Amino acid sequence: MRAIQRILAGFASLVLLASCGSPKEQAPESVTASFTVLLVTGGENRGLLVSGSSGEPASLSLGDLAITAPDGGSFDFESLRPGHILDLTWDGMFLSTYPAQIHNVAAVSVTGEQPEDWTNPIDGDPFFDSWRQSAKDSPYGGMPALQVEYRTDTVAACLNAARGTSSWYENGTAICADSPAPTQWNQELIPVITRSAALDLTLRFSREPDTFTLRRWTWDQLGTSDEGEPVELQDHTLPVPAKGEFLYEVAAGWEQGNVTYVFAVREKTAAASVPDYAISVSGQVLDLSAIPLAPYPENGTVMVPLRPIAEALGYTVAVDPENAAVTVDDDYIQMAVLTGGSPEAVFTGHLSVINMSRTVETAVPTAFYDGEPYVPLEFFREFLNDTAVEGTLLTVAPSTCELDA
Repeated sequence: MRAIQRILAGFASLVLLASCGSPKEQAPESVTASFTVLLVTGGENRGLLVSGSSGEPASLSLGDLAITAPDGGSFDFESLRPGHILDLTWDGMFLSTYPAQIHNVAAVSVTGEQPEDWTNPIDGDPFFDSWRQSAKDSPYGGMPALQVEYRTDTVAACLNAARGTSSWYENGTAICADSPAPTQWNQELIPVITRSAALDLTLRFSREPDTFTLRRWTWDQLGTSDEGEPVELQDHTLPVPAKGEFLYEVAAGWEQGNVTYVFAVREKTAAASVPDYAISVSGQVLDLSAIPLAPYPENGTVMVPLRPIAEALGYTVAVDPENAAVTVDDDYIQMAVLTGGSPEAVFTGHLSVINMSRTVETAVPTAFYDGEPYVPLEFFREFLNDTAVEGTLLTVAPSTCELDA
């Protein structure tokens, strides 16, 4: 599970580390930026999933806000569809979740549409399967949604649980949906939270149910007909231990009907076999016994612990766990600031003769585990090092060159 912290339109605003609920502070001024609609989730709050210049998804609710059409008139929310381009005016703040969250929208206008050959970036992404269930044209669209929220010391995140067997009657419309028992679901359709430590999950319904119950299975019970075991909650909070993989079903009831929800919690490294990597810096193999998580492959690279490698290179590392940020300074040429959940590394140069200031986008966003930042191995090339993956040996060493006499 990922978290996003990114500023759009060059607006230097404050990014909150908060739960998926509501912001704690307000930015001092508003900002307007362009976004593309990825999904119209609809519902009572008229929800949207959009992406801006960063390409990262963000969710928002328009509520009763009027939408302005390109000609200055009124635009019907029911006419919105993926590919529409919007100008949003809001307080400039993003909650650091995945997807990010935009609150306090003050104005929205439709400015155009993407071309016919536009490809929706969330198409084919199984993470958003449960979001599509909430879309206004989904058979589940009129039913309440369930968001599963959690936070660590550095990251707040949320996941939309998938809906299963449900029946709903409201405003003269009856909806019935049937699905297999949770243990019979296709694994690819089950929303999953991955973690490397114990978590407290909060169940947040879009409409508070009259009653609800929770059942749990172990992941290895998939494919069986086992009935699962009941789980007790404490004020909508579900404690999950650090070890073990679990499948959950929430059965909730309202006057209008009943809806079931399914999600799972798995261990960070359990989904795939991860090589036992070693790290060599300038020819010396590092002692990795104290790091919270071993290096792991992701998106064509290997995520490595930033601090031990940078310190072995002689750099100064300052970690700010409260804001999920880390600063790396070679104390000579440049320094870089990275933020948890963001792929951006913002460099500031120290040299007066060469401007080394720049913003670099890494292959995988910076991640934090137990307060320790992880970055793609190739990040260290930006500090003029050579990096390589030689089987299970990851190497980092200052770049050198030879001049002909």
